Amino acid sequence: MRGYALLALPVVLVFSAVCDGLTRPADPLETDPDVVTVGIVLIAGEEVARMLAAHPHRPRTGSPPQMEAVLKGPGWMASFSETVPLESCTLAGPDMWPGPTTCLQAALPEPIRSRVRYDIAGTALPGRFTGTVVVPVAAELMEPGDTLVLPAPSGGNRVEVAVRYRVESDVGTVRAEVSEASETSSNGTEVQVGLGLLGVIPATLERAGADTLSVRYRGRPMRFSLRLLALGWNYTNFVAHTSSFPLPEPWPNFGIEGEGAYGYFAAAAPSRVAEIRVR
Repeated sequence: MRGYALLALPVVLVFSAVCDGLTRPADPLETDPDVVTVGIVLIAGEEVARMLAAHPHRPRTGSPPQMEAVLKGPGWMASFSETVPLESCTLAGPDMWPGPTTCLQAALPEPIRSRVRYDIAGTALPGRFTGTVVVPVAAELMEPGDTLVLPAPSGGNRVEVAVRYRVESDVGTVRAEVSEASETSSNGTEVQVGLGLLGVIPATLERAGADTLSVRYRGRPMRFSLRLLALGWNYTNFVAHTSSFPLPEPWPNFGIEGEGAYGYFAAAAPSRVAEIRVR
């Protein structure tokens, strides 16, 4: 390898693609305009796989990566042949990424499964790249139960939710996610709320087995769904070394190898969903 150029996908899971607004600038030692950075997170239960790819050393108005890649599962292969909107890979806007970017999708013959190994093989302009990942086991969400009813906070604008969970050793990062949020208006109608208006703090848990999450409350009865996302070590290692320059030797495993193609091949598994109601 002549160098490396790493790009971190944000980890905000739209239930299909993962991730936190981490962005690594283009590596000054690797200025080849054909270099490709890739980011892939397989989600257990999903029947599609998505791959974000960028040319970090081309102007933003330049051509995005032209590449071929296949995902290999147990007894099958699926091609990344469909181009989908960038938001399908990440909630971050295109200006979060250096250079022109594309999002490719592969339809799978079966859902992604925990404890199963998946391989990827592809060709970009600089040459071939390969990768391997084993999907981790989902976090066991022990608390709250399927439904939790909370009183409206008497002061402040945050609702606190206690969580207890267990994770196995194949999990490196645990993320808390809020989804399907709504508020009840004065006339009793439920109105959807943009997830960006609520947020969850902390979004990344310490793997300690217990934590208290804080979600924004806007003064009206509300309900939202909460789940934990267990991410494996390929993603965790990548985020841990996103700002490292140069990378330590030997390189940590990010799941991707190849000439002129850098990034990570990761996997995650969601917990069951708990519905939280605030009255």
